[in-house]
Amino acid sequence: MFSYVGETVLDPFLGSGTTVKVAREMGRNSWGYEIDLELRRVIEEKIGVARTASIRGEDTVDFIERADAKMLRAFLQSKVKMQRSVTTKK
Repeated sequence: MFSYVGETVLDPFLGSGTTVKVAREMGRNSWGYEIDLELRRVIEEKIGVARTASIRGEDTVDFIERADAKMLRAFLQSKVKMQRSVTTKK
């Protein structure tokens, strides 16, 4: 909303990629960070990623994954399942 064509938009909580999608549609560059690797497919679909885009001279999308990245959602769900309730009497 407060950027101009050609500027760069930062989305530190990428989620499903809506901000990046709209930034591309509005002629902005964008950077987005997401720690949940399970959302990558959703992001790719939403923004219409084509691996051959750079060959055709179109804008490019790069995904950089940390070597120690985990499937965060599955990891957190397993932790929650193992937790005991503090409100339930035994």
